[in-house]
Amino acid sequence: MTVEFDGDVIIVTGGAGGLGRSQAAELGRRGARVVVNDLGGSPRGGGSDPAMASAVVDEIRSAGGQAIASTEDIASADGPRQLVELALDTWGRVDGVVHNAAILRADHFENVSEADYDDIMHVNLRGAFRTVQAVYRAMKDRGGGRILTVTSASGLCGAFGQSVYAATKMGVIGFTRSIAWEGMRFGIKANAIAPAAFDSRLYAVMDPEHDATLTGRPPELQASLEGAELLGLYTASRVTPLALALLHRSCPVTAEVYSATGGYFTRFALSHTKGSLLGVEPTVDDVVAHFGEIRGDGTVTNELDGEALVWGLQSFAPRLKPLFAAQSGG
Repeated sequence: MTVEFDGDVIIVTGGAGGLGRSQAAELGRRGARVVVNDLGGSPRGGGSDPAMASAVVDEIRSAGGQAIASTEDIASADGPRQLVELALDTWGRVDGVVHNAAILRADHFENVSEADYDDIMHVNLRGAFRTVQAVYRAMKDRGGGRILTVTSASGLCGAFGQSVYAATKMGVIGFTRSIAWEGMRFGIKANAIAPAAFDSRLYAVMDPEHDATLTGRPPELQASLEGAELLGLYTASRVTPLALALLHRSCPVTAEVYSATGGYFTRFALSHTKGSLLGVEPTVDDVVAHFGEIRGDGTVTNELDGEALVWGLQSFAPRLKPLFAAQSGG
């Protein structure tokens, strides 16, 4: 099966960064009409460069595709509405959106300022709300569509030095699943993706010597570099296939969360242990005595039970070794 988008209008926020740029280019190549939205700011917030979105549009058009640039600020009160109006004024509809736009400022929790908290929440969570709501309203009036938000292993697992960023990314999951249930009334599907791409703008600004995500870790959270050569597989181009599958009209699911890591794809599922029935008047003594049963010791497979960076390296490296060997000719 060859997946084509046949003129579908897809908005890509953060469309000039590693993830968004790859998605936008491939959408254009496969026949979508693409709205490339990017303020062109710093991955840490602030600044703007309209040339960044235009460069991606030029790339799509030079390959024979259709695209327009948008530099609206998706976290502002009017930016998302203007973004959607641009799509509607140009092509008359919106069939999908992938919301990549986010900022990252890492700091150890005791040092996080209220200003950083407010800025990260404003862009990552309020920006997602405002953008997706504007798109949702357009889809509601025109027969439905597909919404794809971007979460993170930081949100699912918690991440050292990323408490506020992680909070926004877990918030994105609850937000996405909620609108998925509501969107069923209107033919709107909403899913989330947790990508791993070290050639994205967010990772590009990390400083191994000073970044709070990487420095000051206790011995228990030291990230093993065994298999570090596999990190070369963590590219935006290896995330894009899953993003496009969830944006395509054939997408069969809603309210789900998927992971794309170096060519390995999986679904993250929220689950619970078998637990323990402790009677009509349970006591703290009962809970302590049966805590292993409640926790489900040894019964949960593929559990997201560690800090994001450590868990990710330990969980994905073994699965990626065959791909690395194939790429290396081994």
